[in-house]
Amino acid sequence: MAKRPTLKKTTSADAVQLYGFDEFQRALRRADKDTRRAIKQGNKEIAEQVVKRMRHRARIVWNADQYETIVPSIKAVQGNVPKVRAGGATKAKVSPRTPAGRRRRERPAAGDVFFGAEFGGRGTKTTMQFPLKRNRGYVMFPTIRAMHGFIKKEYTRRIEDVLKKLGD
Repeated sequence: MAKRPTLKKTTSADAVQLYGFDEFQRALRRADKDTRRAIKQGNKEIAEQVVKRMRHRARIVWNADQYETIVPSIKAVQGNVPKVRAGGATKAKVSPRTPAGRRRRERPAAGDVFFGAEFGGRGTKTTMQFPLKRNRGYVMFPTIRAMHGFIKKEYTRRIEDVLKKLGD
């Protein structure tokens, strides 16, 4: 018996709740290997479209020079839902010297640079590195919000295609 839909509290203004999605994910765990593989490949293709748009947006945003170090680390990941991974332990492509001219001992990880470039520092006056007051990101989250309709439509279409093949 399906649970009665209830609205969950969330802190995000961009949250979307899909009724029946949890039950579908549970049923997917019991599906055969080919079905799961087809769904995961479809989700990765959706995520690759999102990554392509993110990389384009990273070139036109006002702090694009910082995103040059992060863009190689933005990748589509295969999973039960479309996933995008950014940052991580991969070393960023930066100059061997610091802005002060000293030699770097080691290059920073792309994950260390990612959150500073995406959200900026707003803790104190000395850490306010970006002039715009933004708390919703510059590249990753605006791109996902802009492609929200595409993601839902494509995900639904691909799931329906897989289920039709099962019915045959």
